[in-house]
Parts: sequence; C-alpha cells; structure tokens
Amino acid sequence: MKVSLNLATPLGWHERYGLAVGTVVLAVALGVLGSLVRSAVANYREDQSVATSYAQAQQRLNRLQKKVSSLQQYLTRPELHRLVDETAYLNGLIERKQFSVARLTARVSQLLPPDVRLDGLSLSVTAPHPMVRLSVEAKSERAFEAFLNNLEAAADFSDVVVTNQGFADTDTPSNSSTVLATCTAKYHGAGIISEGQGITDAQTSP
Repeated sequence: MKVSLNLATPLGWHERYGLAVGTVVLAVALGVLGSLVRSAVANYREDQSVATSYAQAQQRLNRLQKKVSSLQQYLTRPELHRLVDETAYLNGLIERKQFSVARLTARVSQLLPPDVRLDGLSLSVTAPHPMVRLSVEAKSERAFEAFLNNLEAAADFSDVVVTNQGFADTDTPSNSSTVLATCTAKYHGAGIISEGQGITDAQTSP
C-alpha cells in the first residue's frame, strides 16, 4: 500500500498577492538597473570621446603655438625689418611723385663753380634717402675742392664721399691740371623720379 504525503503548506491569498507584487517590483528594478547600466556605458563612451577630442584639440593648439612662435622669430629678423623699411620708403616715394632727374641736375648745377663741369649723374633709390653719384671735370684741384665745399654745405646733400679722383691724360699744357673725379652723396631733396625715368639708377648727362 502506497501512501503519498504533501507536507507543503498551501499559500494563502495574502502570500500569493505578496509574491506577485514582489515579482513585479523585481522586474521593474531589473529594468531600471539595466537602464542605468546602459546610461552609464553611454556616458563613459561620451566621456572617452570628449577626452579624445580634447587631446586632439590640445595637440593642434600646440602645433599652432609652435608655428606662431616660429613666425614671430622670423618677423623679428633685422633683415626683414630693413626690407619693410625700404618697401615703405619706396611706397612713399611712389605716392608722392614729386622728384625728377632734371630737378636734381638743376640743383647740382647750382653748386658747380664756373671751372667745374658735370659729366654724369646717376641715382640709386635707397632708404631713407636716395644716393647720388656725380662725375665732374674741374680745371684745377682748387675748383674741384670748391665744388666739394658747396656740396657739403648744401642742406639737401649729406655724406659726401670722393670715390675716384685723377688728372686728365692729355698733352695739352692748358689741360694738364684738369681733375676728373667721382663722388657720392645722399640727397635730401625728397620726392621720386618722375614717370618714364625709372626708380633705380636713373642717369643723365649734360
């Protein structure tokens, strides 16, 4: 004879209700926990992306700072400053357009003593004042010295330098003391060469 015993205590209505509610609460808790985990993972990935972007931006900034530093060093080079000064000077000359070779020649002619003749004139535009090269022929050393004195005393010329001086090679006794000389000076008369005459190495002869 086989006897079966059921020792389990049957659940009452309250127990069954509590179990059902607990199961729902557990499911909701698991859902909320899963949502929080997903949110945390997304935030972590976003933080990693932001950190990577920041690092890349910092690297680009460092490269730009190095380029700026190199450019600043280049811009402080003395030769570049000289180039800028000369360019500004030439631009100023071009804007003013007040100077002509004829005017300069006339001014030099005013400084020539009667025994001195102007053989050639050339002009090189340099900052801050043009450099004039004069070739003259004087009947004597005294006449040439008088021309140099006039040139040095003139307010529109400075830094007069004799670059070449000699006597004419001639058999004529009257010309044996003729002086052939070349000198340079800075011209302060301002203005530039007029149109058609060029800016650099403008030349004329009487």
